[in-house]
Amino acid sequence: MSAADAAAHVRVLRGKPTAEQLAAVVAALRVVLTQAERNQLEAEPRSMWGRAQMRSALPHGSGLWTQSLRNR
Repeated sequence: MSAADAAAHVRVLRGKPTAEQLAAVVAALRVVLTQAERNQLEAEPRSMWGRAQMRSALPHGSGLWTQSLRNR
């Protein structure tokens, strides 16, 4: 849920809050959700599987695939 969606999903179960009180709750929810989204984006590690620098060149030739399983 993004910060923009927070206002659409707020439902009052009890009481009769004023417009100012609802605005304060929505503002607080937006701040918390925005910070959570930023933290999640910063915490996600970048995938390095596609980087060619992470692996050496593959050997070519007959039977060389068996050598790929041996420790170097």
